[in-house]
Amino acid sequence: MMPLLRFFLIAVALLALFAPAALAGDPPSSSPYSWIIGEHPHPFLQIVYGIDWPRQKRLEAEFPSIGAVELKGGYLYVDTLKNGVVTLGEGFIMGGWYNDGLGGGTGGTEGLKGSLGRFGFGYGQGYGYALPNAVIVPYFLSGATWTKLSTDRPQTLGETDNDILDRYEGTFRFGLAAESGIRANIGQKFSLSGGYEANIIYPRFVFWEWLGSYAIVGAANGVVSFFSGDMLDESPALGPIMVFALRTAIAWGFYQLLREEMNWPFDSETPLTHETLKFGVTFIL
Repeated sequence: MMPLLRFFLIAVALLALFAPAALAGDPPSSSPYSWIIGEHPHPFLQIVYGIDWPRQKRLEAEFPSIGAVELKGGYLYVDTLKNGVVTLGEGFIMGGWYNDGLGGGTGGTEGLKGSLGRFGFGYGQGYGYALPNAVIVPYFLSGATWTKLSTDRPQTLGETDNDILDRYEGTFRFGLAAESGIRANIGQKFSLSGGYEANIIYPRFVFWEWLGSYAIVGAANGVVSFFSGDMLDESPALGPIMVFALRTAIAWGFYQLLREEMNWPFDSETPLTHETLKFGVTFIL
């Protein structure tokens, strides 16, 4: 499949599966793009630092932890629903660098080092609470990424491990990312966030199997979105936490299955993964 066509199909599939479901319960809008960026979007720039753990379940050796720096830019909105619940959403593009020069370096097999470079796009959304001069929102984020792995390997590394790493070395590979966390908007122009992100990096891309696999999690999130409006109306205090917990549970459970087979439930390869504990500062422009 041609790279440009494949990119287009991925973008359409991702938007169709997670972006429309994110805004269930939001007020009607006159803007044709509000289902992506809200009724009153604002440009933003986010700087993120974290600690990352690259992994592959069939790899006998282990990578040490590495530091992570990301830059993210796009549009976000903060609106208030009719029940008083705050809804926050963002559409973005991002780039990131991950290596031991940025921090980490603990654990792992002696002599094995890994660094990652990646870029991608995604969409995040959550429901939360308005406080005096602040907004607190538990959020969930999904995205598509392209990641390149570079390694330094000890001479004692086994043949199987070398074969696994050679599948990724020096080439950008498609993957999926999911993140859950808490964001605190302070005033109108500044926010702090903390979250945990899980990433799948595919050694190869089989579109129809990937689409079928991803449609399952999309359907599960669609069920949550279908009932989220009722949850928020019935309990504006607990509804945002319930929606957040359900979406996080779906994403984490699905991630555990994909760590074994990249296109579960179809018979498929074991992918490379990496998980990141991250903290961000966002400037709303």
